[in-house]
Amino acid sequence: MRIVTFCGIVLVGMALFVTGCEKKNPPLGVGQVVSDPGAFSGSMDVIGIAYAYSSSDPNVLGIMDLGELQCANPGCTKALLPVRVGDTRPAIGDEVQVTGAMIKEASDYLFKAESIRTLKRHDLGALK
Repeated sequence: MRIVTFCGIVLVGMALFVTGCEKKNPPLGVGQVVSDPGAFSGSMDVIGIAYAYSSSDPNVLGIMDLGELQCANPGCTKALLPVRVGDTRPAIGDEVQVTGAMIKEASDYLFKAESIRTLKRHDLGALK
């Protein structure tokens, strides 16, 4: 009976160990990615705020870094990460977590979103 109990505990421990091995990296900020977009490869998560849609391609959304909310100066430079969003269209001001990968299109980099999750809503009235 003690052997069966011991084997059960070992199996449960191994199952917990294996499921805990997949460590997901924390989401990156827009500022981290736009500083060197070519340095990133593979799937990743980025958190930012929906700022504007491209006038030439309605499926491309520019997201800004969360830190830009702290800038009260209307002359702040907003580094935007272009994100190809597909059918999901967050509202301007939505704080989003996008999962996808950086791709090179023509001469620039673009983040191709596989999924988009809205985290909360911000009023961007003072920033625009």
